[in-house]
Amino acid sequence: MANDGFNRISKPDVAIKIMGVGGLGIHVVDRMIALGYDAMDYIAVDTDEHTLEHSHAANRVLLRPVAEVNRTSITDLIDVADMLIIIAGMGGETATGAAPVIARMATKAKVLTVGIAISPFPFEDEDTVERAEAGFSKLMENTDALISIWSEQIFRIVNESMSVADLYLVLGNQIASQYGRCIAHIAKMMGERGNIVLDFDDVSTIVRNGGEAQMGTWEAEGENSIEIITHMIRANPMLGKPIESAKSVLFNITGGAGLSLSDINLIAFNILDLVDPETDVIWGQIVDESMGDDSIRVTLIASKL
Repeated sequence: MANDGFNRISKPDVAIKIMGVGGLGIHVVDRMIALGYDAMDYIAVDTDEHTLEHSHAANRVLLRPVAEVNRTSITDLIDVADMLIIIAGMGGETATGAAPVIARMATKAKVLTVGIAISPFPFEDEDTVERAEAGFSKLMENTDALISIWSEQIFRIVNESMSVADLYLVLGNQIASQYGRCIAHIAKMMGERGNIVLDFDDVSTIVRNGGEAQMGTWEAEGENSIEIITHMIRANPMLGKPIESAKSVLFNITGGAGLSLSDINLIAFNILDLVDPETDVIWGQIVDESMGDDSIRVTLIASKL
């Protein structure tokens, strides 16, 4: 696996917790842990003891029954967080019921709260789809920002003949890779030193009351790295709404020692060209000497889509 640089530093002062609620959410959390994204603390929440026993999350909360979220245990974990990211598959009873309740607890505690909600596949039964729609609405009401992932997007990168069980595994792996990497770099950039450093207040400005949102990290190297990154931002198969509709955007440019002012300007102008001229933009820039001279990484959060 390529060295992303996220594991070169200790955990930042900003406490970021990632919570998987229900089976799919916990699967994503476990994959993030397996991939080595260790700048965050992980929590698994479910009604199923077997699922929790096999989770790699350091903190595990058993819900029993679904309607009665274990408020004391969850409150203890939330109260020490600056930012909580709740990952949940919508449509199942546990995640759909518990995730909005936990999100409401977090926002009331003034914790910056982001939901990553995953839709059921279109071929699933009508009750599941309707329950998911209600879950999306409730989670949107109770989070600062909600990232919606539409499961059918996975068909852009997999064979449609794949079994349903394998589809969910691939979907979970893809979400863990994309968003785990992005969150790790957000944590990393808030703990770095540089010429134009973004901090938790900058992230909070974009995310708090951010509504529909998206985030991602893209990296490329070589002569055409800037054009490649711009194309990847536009074409990312897991993104829901395009960032062109965003009213607020934060992005950070990280490069090796060879990163030039002209490179920074070109990347910034390419991103600004994707969004409305009235969009609120916050940006930062860091030199990471562990990266190659011609390597560039862009981490982006878009909100109010």
